[in-house]
Amino acid sequence: MAEVLEINFEKRRLLGELHLPSKPDMEICVFVYGSGSLRYLAQVLRSQGVGTYLLNLLTSDEKEIDSLTKQLQYDWYHTSNRVVAVIDHFAKDERAAKMPIGLFV
Repeated sequence: MAEVLEINFEKRRLLGELHLPSKPDMEICVFVYGSGSLRYLAQVLRSQGVGTYLLNLLTSDEKEIDSLTKQLQYDWYHTSNRVVAVIDHFAKDERAAKMPIGLFV
C-alpha cells in the first residue's frame, strides 16, 4: 500500500510515494523520478518484494519556476543535497532504518 511521505528539507516539503517492502529483510529503492518508465520499473521491483520511494526533488512552486527556466532540475548541488536528506530520513525512520537503500537517479 502506498503512502505519501513528506520529508522536510531547508524549510521545504519534499513529497514522494512510499511503498514499504513486503518483507522486512528487503531493501528500499529511492527513485529520483519524473517519467512513467521509472514508475513502471518501480512497480516491477515491488512485484519482487522491494520497497520503493518515488521522489519529487522539486516543490510545486519550484516546478512552476523550472517549467520556465529549466535551471533547477539541472542544479546538481541543489538536487544532490535533497537526495542526501532523503537517505538521512530513512536512516532515522524506525520502519526503514535497518534496510539497505538503493538509488535510481
